[in-house]
Amino acid sequence: SMPEAAGAFEFTGTWSLVLEALRYRIEPAKQAAVERAFVRMVMTRGDRIAVQALYRIRSVQQRLAVALPPGAEPASEQRLNGRRFDLELAPGATGPKTGERGRGLYYVPLARTLPDEVLVLELRYHTAVERPDLMIPEFPIDRDVQPLAPAVQRVYLAVYVPEEMRVLMQSGPWTEEFDWDMEPGRGLQPRVKQSADPQSLMNWVTEGTNVTVGDFAVDGTGLVYSSIDPPPGAGGALKLRMCDYRLWNGLLIVGGLIVGAALLRLRWGTRLWILAWLALIWCIAAVVFPIAAAQLVDRTLFLVGAGVLVVWLFSDAVRRRPGGPPGGFIPAEASGEPPPTGGPLPADMPPLPAEAVRAEAVPTAARTGDDAVVSAEVVLADDDVMIERRKSGHGTASDAGDQPQPETTASEDRPPQEGGPRHDPE
Repeated sequence: SMPEAAGAFEFTGTWSLVLEALRYRIEPAKQAAVERAFVRMVMTRGDRIAVQALYRIRSVQQRLAVALPPGAEPASEQRLNGRRFDLELAPGATGPKTGERGRGLYYVPLARTLPDEVLVLELRYHTAVERPDLMIPEFPIDRDVQPLAPAVQRVYLAVYVPEEMRVLMQSGPWTEEFDWDMEPGRGLQPRVKQSADPQSLMNWVTEGTNVTVGDFAVDGTGLVYSSIDPPPGAGGALKLRMCDYRLWNGLLIVGGLIVGAALLRLRWGTRLWILAWLALIWCIAAVVFPIAAAQLVDRTLFLVGAGVLVVWLFSDAVRRRPGGPPGGFIPAEASGEPPPTGGPLPADMPPLPAEAVRAEAVPTAARTGDDAVVSAEVVLADDDVMIERRKSGHGTASDAGDQPQPETTASEDRPPQEGGPRHDPE
């Protein structure tokens, strides 16, 4: 009897039993995982980049393969859980001083760690600023020590650019962790979100451990980005396009002066229309190139705009100020010659523009007697053009006596002048 059996069968005669056994192959799982990562890059004024990379790792491997960007030179301080160690150059890998463009592959020894222990890896190195691609260290596949690439979770990247540099564009699989805020005297400046503060990110990586991160000097404007498992190689690099602030401000000044000079002779209505179109173009550029458009709005732009506005107001005031008549015309009071007493204007007087003449009629001069005098008055038209307006009036006896009288005799037979009094010798 078999009390533990679930069932029993009894066979009589010839019989056979066929058994099928299935064997499942165990799929190898990832033996290392990068749970958290925070990388800081400082662009120095000596065309070099200082890098500090912090990783929170779990691994059951004896060694961890890590690849540094091309041209990277490891520093002397590499730490694992706060203890200093030396990187091991992988066999056949490209070192930092071979002059080749390959990536340097190194091994991180993990012999003194436990499989279930949380490790804090700190890497430091320097690289030259030869191109705008900012690449972070990778954990590639290595058939000797790392058959599968570790799983990488969220990675934060903080980039510090010099104060005199202006970031115009950025591209790559990275998300901005900062906002643009207006600062007095500096224009729009990046403000890192509270959740992405560098000190908070370092505490986030070392959370639950007794590891103290070493000092790392930073300087300049900080920009923080984040990504989840960025692609390896150049596809996962952060590309920044920057410009020196002196050149950037010079371009803003030249552009503002060109626009101001082009609109100097136009009316205010036309100026406002053109400025409205320029504002619309800026709004479109803010959608396509948000960082470059944000960099336009700074103190230099406001100063140039204020200067152009002052020049426009001064120019309009000068053009509307009363001045001399056009074409060198001198009124009768200034030349000392009597003005014509009627009829058409002198032939040598330049014609006036049609838009400069007012709609009101200009009365002609007329005589009312022997003591009548003729005077001329110069008035200012709407478009700063001087026109002549003649009028007649009565003068004093002394003024009438000063007027020269024509000398005639009875024997003279002269036709009277048109518009003047007829002379009677009697």
